[in-house]
Amino acid sequence: MNTLLLILLLCNQSADNIFEKGSKLTKLGPPDSAGEGPAWHPTLGILTSGHKGIHRLDPKGIASIHVENAQTNGLLFSAKGDLLACQPGKKRVVQFDSSGNAKVLADKFNGFA
Repeated sequence: MNTLLLILLLCNQSADNIFEKGSKLTKLGPPDSAGEGPAWHPTLGILTSGHKGIHRLDPKGIASIHVENAQTNGLLFSAKGDLLACQPGKKRVVQFDSSGNAKVLADKFNGFA
């Protein structure tokens, strides 16, 4: 019980200092963008999954569609810098190349699709 109380106190203390006093949150990106599955890349910026595809907000703050109609939910960059994504509607995990073409990495598990 003492450990839980200490953890709660530490979490509460750190939560007070996340934002500077008077800070305001700003939504970045176009109105139709989404914020699911965010993945950060030092050159590309932040990528998120949305209903129109994979959205990109580059380091200069310019928003664009990185891959159209990608049907993703969950993005991550590999150690080599490859963009990996879950495509739940297609029941698969893919790797996108720099042109936005998807290579299927997995579409079955233990023989089940």
